[in-house]
Amino acid sequence: MAQVTADDITLSITTLNRPVQLQKTLQGAKQGPSTQVIINGGDASPYTDYLKASPDLRLIVNRKNLGVTGSWNQGIVMSNTRFVVLSGDDLRFDSAWLQSLIERLNQGPAPTTISLSEPTRYSAFCIDKSTIPEMGWFDHNFSRVYYEDEDWFLRTQEHLGINNMRDAFSRLPERLDVVHRRPHAMASWNSIPNRLYFWRKWQRLAEESTDSFYLRPDIIVRRQRSEPVWPSLDALAHRYRLDDFSASEFTFDQPALVTRFLTLATSNRLFINLRKKIQARTNPEGVLRW
Repeated sequence: MAQVTADDITLSITTLNRPVQLQKTLQGAKQGPSTQVIINGGDASPYTDYLKASPDLRLIVNRKNLGVTGSWNQGIVMSNTRFVVLSGDDLRFDSAWLQSLIERLNQGPAPTTISLSEPTRYSAFCIDKSTIPEMGWFDHNFSRVYYEDEDWFLRTQEHLGINNMRDAFSRLPERLDVVHRRPHAMASWNSIPNRLYFWRKWQRLAEESTDSFYLRPDIIVRRQRSEPVWPSLDALAHRYRLDDFSASEFTFDQPALVTRFLTLATSNRLFINLRKKIQARTNPEGVLRW
């Protein structure tokens, strides 16, 4: 592979109803590569004035919320580079973050995922499009937030053929820690669809088996559902196999009907506030549970 430069990287930031946080994030990443912002549903008007003052930004507006995994796949598909940094909108980028990433990419074969962020690994991370044909796309059945990153973590182990690595959580993915997530109060997001889907897709075990993985040092799981097929993305994966990483239009393949129904039924203030109150009382530390 030829030497990687900033021209080979796209920064794709997904945002939803947080224009102030996005502005701060973009200010920190302003020395970065080509940048696109995905407004993933919600009201786009609060973003207008700031983004008009940033003509170099590519703006993508989704009328409806596609979920974080949908926007991640969208960011990959609509970028024009081999490497894509998928980022949240409430982060602080070190001034040398891009140089650190470029140096790592030029050291040898790129891993499936390089985490840039701390303390959470998938607040900002780099994807190599060439791994998509074997690794697959992000799962649209994670229709909101939570557990989509746990799914990708387990799939990374699966892709690498690593079973029963107790310390996988501390070793994977490779980390640079050049992007920082500010502490903030527990968000009032809807985790219910993702939580239920995750535990249908991955079975929790009491002890290791030949095909099990460690989600945490004390949590063992194995796959019980195969990856869904996303018809609109299959042809793109074939192009990536041929080293054609150019941008394409994105068509969103809908998640399963049961996922759509559950998301619609629970995406309201009553359910979200109820979840937040229950978690504050029963799991204030946010420990991973069923």
